[in-house]
Amino acid sequence: MCRTRPATDSELLFWLHFPFAGLYSGHWSQFGSLIQSVSRARVCLGRREVKVRTSGSDIADFYKQVSLLLKSGLPMADSIRQLGMNFEKPDFKEILLDISENVSRGETLSGAMARHPAYFTKFQTRMVEAGEKSEMLPETLAEIANSARFDLQLVSIVRDIAIYPVFAMWFAFVILFYLMTVLVPEFKAIFDEMLGGEPLPALTELILELAKFFVRYLRFFVAALAGYVVFFIWLFGGTPSAKRLFLRVISFFPGAGSIYYNLNIAKLCALWSVLMRQEIGTADSLRIVSSLIDSRRISESLQRAARSVEDGTALPDALRQEKAISGMIPLTVAHVPENELPQELANLAVLFRDKSASSTRVASALWGMLAIIFLSVSIGTIVIAMFMPLISIFTKLSGG
Repeated sequence: MCRTRPATDSELLFWLHFPFAGLYSGHWSQFGSLIQSVSRARVCLGRREVKVRTSGSDIADFYKQVSLLLKSGLPMADSIRQLGMNFEKPDFKEILLDISENVSRGETLSGAMARHPAYFTKFQTRMVEAGEKSEMLPETLAEIANSARFDLQLVSIVRDIAIYPVFAMWFAFVILFYLMTVLVPEFKAIFDEMLGGEPLPALTELILELAKFFVRYLRFFVAALAGYVVFFIWLFGGTPSAKRLFLRVISFFPGAGSIYYNLNIAKLCALWSVLMRQEIGTADSLRIVSSLIDSRRISESLQRAARSVEDGTALPDALRQEKAISGMIPLTVAHVPENELPQELANLAVLFRDKSASSTRVASALWGMLAIIFLSVSIGTIVIAMFMPLISIFTKLSGG
């Protein structure tokens, strides 16, 4: 029996809950457990393990193509089977053929997809399930494709921005490692010889002790640097698991709050728009959206709003009471006719997606600045610490 399975979102990361007007102070304490909980995404087909090699772009294309085929009136099982036969990558081909076979046996598409969580997220399978129940599956698949495409674009933008600070941090660690294991011990020998046991400045003593620590655990630090490189090479890859983990790792970076807050509000608007077109009740729609949103704070706000609506509170008032929900949403709900609201919510989703993308430019400047500061401070501190005893040596040599 195959025991290896893809890690769920909560296992890969403690399922980051973004209100993200700023970073939770508790996040840093959980960052270590985040890295430790990363597992390589695999999917079991029978007794055989298949590594996930399919990109998020391929999966987004799958949703779009199935949507178009279903709109054309073609049978679902046959459509998915044909897509699988035409797919080049063997892992996703087998997944699609397996889904097609299960659907032909009477299983729902969402149920067949749920068997392969390394490829199809919980959000996507639950959206498909909602589309099946409302008999609007083609439209739902098209919305999932659009959402997946935007996520991929955002990942691409953030990845380009994050490359510099990630490399700068690695470069700083390499230089720091070299200074601590090679140069600082040589200075220690010079100080012992030239100063004859005289006490050293406190900063110099601290750096020398740190150098001893680096030398003592040399293999560990070499392995850590290598692991850093391997981890970020995988993280910057295009697999679905890498994409999901990448977005959550980047959320620890300062300035990422606005990116993820706007992204979650965009998802809220897009999901609500789809559910309104499916004529699902307001309270039920809010609860469904709350179960699919990545932000715990926004999710809890939607649940409270749903209870308020059931208690007789007007929807705009219920939404205004929740600080985690953008004020543009209750404003739109209050002033747009009900029959036009789904389209206006879809327009808001586009607006917040654009705001999320534009926030990356601010984050780019901040991350680059922080990387330079870290590099300058870490190396500058060592240089100053090694220079301070040299003053005493020069004084002694000059006969002062």
